[in-house]
Amino acid sequence: MLRGGLPPFFLAPALPERDFQEWMDAYWAKDILELFRLERRSAFQRLVELVLDRSGGIFDASRFARDCGVSRTTIANHLAVLEATAVAHVVRPYSEDLLLNEVHAHGAPFAVHYWCDKDHHEVDFVLMRRGREAIAVECKASERGFDAANLAAFRRRYPKGRTGSLCDLTGI
Repeated sequence: MLRGGLPPFFLAPALPERDFQEWMDAYWAKDILELFRLERRSAFQRLVELVLDRSGGIFDASRFARDCGVSRTTIANHLAVLEATAVAHVVRPYSEDLLLNEVHAHGAPFAVHYWCDKDHHEVDFVLMRRGREAIAVECKASERGFDAANLAAFRRRYPKGRTGSLCDLTGI
């Protein structure tokens, strides 16, 4: 319990390949094959390695799919298996989910998108309604995390429409 339930070699500065492979063999045979009947062990093992290596980062299913040589759907299925077997836990963003849940809960007639340009400007949500201009919304955990540069880049490209921000104010 003190070490999260994983084998002790996971705490070593360098991951011993032999120990990791033995653990992976047992995990595959006892947990994965019996419970989930997955195929393509090599892609699954590669995903496990990448998830362990990139722990704490933003999960981009397309990138993981490319790196593992499988589809995004396969990555999503494998990630669900990793969560079900407690090897990985996905932490989903709170503020973004809040807005998305509210839009869906109230039956708002919006198509929900996100936006990213080649200069890495991102807008969390672009709400579209047929025949109307886009509403661009940035969601941040606090006002300190808000930077209007991404919304400004979006508006340079799409000048018409409304723009807003949503901050989690629960700490006030």
